[in-house]
Amino acid sequence: MKRIGLNLTTLPLPQTPLFPDLVDQLVQECIDSKVRINKISKDSADKRYKHCHIVLQGLYQVWCCMSSSARLNVFLSPQYYHASKLGKINHLTQYFIQETIEALYALGWIEVQEGLRLNVEETLPTRLHATGELLDYFNKKGLIWTNYSVPLESVVLKDYDRENKESFQVRVPKTPIVRKMNANLRKINEHLNQQAICLHISNDNLKSLAARMSQPKYRSEWHRTYTEEYGKLLNFNQRLLRRIFARGKLDHGGRFYGGWWQFIPSEFRPYITINGLATTEIDFSELHPRLLYAKVNKLPPEGDLYDIGLHPNGQEYDKTKEPYTTQRRIVKEAFNALLNDESGRYQVHKKDLTILGITYKELKNLIVKRHPPLKDHVGKGVGLTFQFIDSQIAERVMLKLIDKEITCLPVHDSFIVPSHQWRELKDAMDKAFSEIISGSVAKLKPPTKFESDFRMEFLPNGELDRDALYKMHGEALHNKYLQSRRVIIDGRAMRSNRGTHSPSTPI
Repeated sequence: MKRIGLNLTTLPLPQTPLFPDLVDQLVQECIDSKVRINKISKDSADKRYKHCHIVLQGLYQVWCCMSSSARLNVFLSPQYYHASKLGKINHLTQYFIQETIEALYALGWIEVQEGLRLNVEETLPTRLHATGELLDYFNKKGLIWTNYSVPLESVVLKDYDRENKESFQVRVPKTPIVRKMNANLRKINEHLNQQAICLHISNDNLKSLAARMSQPKYRSEWHRTYTEEYGKLLNFNQRLLRRIFARGKLDHGGRFYGGWWQFIPSEFRPYITINGLATTEIDFSELHPRLLYAKVNKLPPEGDLYDIGLHPNGQEYDKTKEPYTTQRRIVKEAFNALLNDESGRYQVHKKDLTILGITYKELKNLIVKRHPPLKDHVGKGVGLTFQFIDSQIAERVMLKLIDKEITCLPVHDSFIVPSHQWRELKDAMDKAFSEIISGSVAKLKPPTKFESDFRMEFLPNGELDRDALYKMHGEALHNKYLQSRRVIIDGRAMRSNRGTHSPSTPI
């Protein structure tokens, strides 16, 4: 059974309700469904409005994912709610969530798949998606760029239960270092929040990509060593970042997560646009091997650090050509897994070993032979400390560019910026690396080239087919999404200047 969905409790919220008329209608249904004796207090009225706003926004964000299997996951058992306990739902109350869902169902706006109790402590969430008039409304409105409320704190600290192999969240200490991290992340998110980040691909290819990603066992480029059990959802409005630390330590992990662009297949990243501008990506080359050598105060060997000497028929090594492109990807995954695998359970996929023509033991020995310092670090989880270092570099790169009003999207150890600003990105990456890794020089890959689905078509007589061009761009979700941002930003400026507001359309 597919269980892919968005979690109601982790969704960012618009600064103002995207569909205020719907919220008002839903609030009224909540009120009409109850027999009341006492007057409704302001506190109850505010809470009811907030919960209706949140659930409707969640349903809309699920619709935005363009996946027929996507649902809004909502926990209804009281055991999941507590005003202050860590790990519980603190900002919502079970009573108003239950009331909101009942009102949505009474209006015919949702289909409900009830949750199941697995045991005393665990319950599968209730799953919702829009239907009826609400679905028609979303279809009519289309994909709308959303201006979110940026959270004050986005640093997350997790630990790991070695018995059940599950991670769990722990309380983040309130230290000057954490406050600085949160302040920097808030600055980054406030900038990203104002941008429209999209893909310059056709509507058909966009929907195909969303369907591909939402399939169970989808293998994201970010985590190639394991699959996403229930798939991933593609939602252009998911652009705010969190910084997640591991093992209960603020020097383990710390990478930036949350942007939709981080989990799409790598072949689609050249199609990313920022506010309609073409983009380019620059990647640190061989980052973690170089961090390993910096840790032991040694220079790395000459040549490609992922070349371990497997040269079929003595063929000259060229990482840009097969079979070496695939071979290099497998060796890179295995190298990084050796740095991160504390349990010793990691195994290379059988099909990858077949491609290499060797066993995993032989692959491991070849990697250690190429990089002797690795021998003393296998199984010790040093990769998490390297992740912290590359997260420090990423933070500096983004802050340096934001100070120049340049949007920068982090993708692990690479970054995406508008194409005409690639030199500023390269300079920021060089400086951030040398500042964090004193005495070392970064190795960078060449900037990528922008790609687009939208090609000019020509008539048999050689003239530009303007009708086809206008139709292609006029119907493109990419362009409609960008236009919705302009409307919202222009409307916000108008309201600020004139004190007016744009009317909303009721169902």
